[in-house]
Amino acid sequence: MTEPNEAPRPEGEEPPVSLVKILQENPFLVKMLVFFFLMLFVPLVLAWKFDLFLVAN
Repeated sequence: MTEPNEAPRPEGEEPPVSLVKILQENPFLVKMLVFFFLMLFVPLVLAWKFDLFLVAN
């Protein structure tokens, strides 16, 4: 196989930033994401477990 030809970056351009690096540098963002997923999935799981979904007849 041949290696893809990568054009050299211009002098001032930085490589793309990964999501992992962003989350490592922003603990507040990590807490917000955890809170968001907990608020989204905990009520859904509880409603599924206790059969609390409203069903329209």
